[in-house]
Amino acid sequence: EGQLGHNDTYSRCVPKVVATLEARGVRAVSAGGFCSAAIDEAKQVYTWGDSRNGQLGHGDETSLSCPAILKKPLQEDEPREDVRGTFRARTIVLGPAFMVAMGLDEEAEKYVDPNNDTEQLDKYSWGSNSHGQLGMPYKNNKKSKEGSKTNQPERIPFLAKLNIREISCGLEHVVAVVDVPNGKKTEQRGVID
Repeated sequence: EGQLGHNDTYSRCVPKVVATLEARGVRAVSAGGFCSAAIDEAKQVYTWGDSRNGQLGHGDETSLSCPAILKKPLQEDEPREDVRGTFRARTIVLGPAFMVAMGLDEEAEKYVDPNNDTEQLDKYSWGSNSHGQLGMPYKNNKKSKEGSKTNQPERIPFLAKLNIREISCGLEHVVAVVDVPNGKKTEQRGVID
């Protein structure tokens, strides 16, 4: 399916550097069932592999055998697709046919205190929603059905106010460790799924 990122669909028995990412300063990678993702030092996201469910996030269901930089989601009122900036994330996790990312856009990142580990990050998901794993009961203010899919990153509204410490994807679900408010301080942690 091209998830190795070598611009072909061959299997490999020996590790090989992904040439497209070699000079990008990759700081994080994640692998799903038949797709892969990476984040570079500028927090730009690259995805590649199978996209039958739109899990690469490029706005279509075209599979890619070479890493491609992910663009910001296209808004309904944007006149031109070619003027979008790049999608940025600090963390990305993959299920077999969906992705979840957390981060801030480039402008918001400029004002972040690097010593503050409780920064509220935006949460996004895309790909298959066969069992509600994208965490979005609504899409464009309309009730969304399980089984639908989205082929570009969309914010997960109910996670907006939660500070997620760790997140992981399963076959058809997502679990996270979150800070739980305890009076005026946040001292406890809880698990949500």
